[in-house]
Amino acid sequence: MNTQKKLNKSTRLIALEIWILVFYKNKKFDDIIKNSFDFNKLDKRDKSFLFLLINTCMRRHNQAQNFFNKYAKFGIKKKNRYLNSILIIATIQLIWLKIAPYAVLNEAVNQAKIYIGDKQSKLVNAILRKMLADKDDWLNLIPEDKYNLPEWLLKSWTASYGEKNVNEIVRLAMKPPPLDIVVSKKMNKKEIEQFKTLISGEQIIPNVIRCNLNETIENLPRFSDGIWWIQDVASQIPCNLL
Repeated sequence: MNTQKKLNKSTRLIALEIWILVFYKNKKFDDIIKNSFDFNKLDKRDKSFLFLLINTCMRRHNQAQNFFNKYAKFGIKKKNRYLNSILIIATIQLIWLKIAPYAVLNEAVNQAKIYIGDKQSKLVNAILRKMLADKDDWLNLIPEDKYNLPEWLLKSWTASYGEKNVNEIVRLAMKPPPLDIVVSKKMNKKEIEQFKTLISGEQIIPNVIRCNLNETIENLPRFSDGIWWIQDVASQIPCNLL
């Protein structure tokens, strides 16, 4: 990779490098982004997109692999780390994040050229275009959510709870969990309203605001002020009843 490419990494290229560290080298996502120069120089919007993309990949990579392999004549082996990862990230963007196909294909092909050469970039292009040709039938072609579970766990849960219950458990598990924030009584009503607006949150019980987190907690407003903390709302209910 030449110096110019190193200096001008796109958000998706940074996401690819982070995914390789998470999926193939078993590094912790939080540790990676905390120490990543490339991630930390991104603006807030790009950080949020990368955060959402990697988290969705972690939840749905088995589903994505199962799907794009339908379009690969000989299958894509997991040990082919760059080819496999480029296709996972592209598939996640197209199907679950609903990103514009042109942007996804263009970036995926460019990544393939950088890391695995022109021949493999043509394979990436062909697989993704075949997938897009079937877009109207994706609902029937995409594997069920349950296939994101390890095979041994899927068998164990199905035997214990039944297929219907397992499907419901996994469906809920695929949704990004909400974040419950307890605000200090030191914050007045105006400050709470401002904070709620900044994080696009909803006040669900007194002093608890729920939001969807698409970035690191440290980037939330007033993180360093010590006037709010993370605590699941379920643990707040007994306290409020006392």
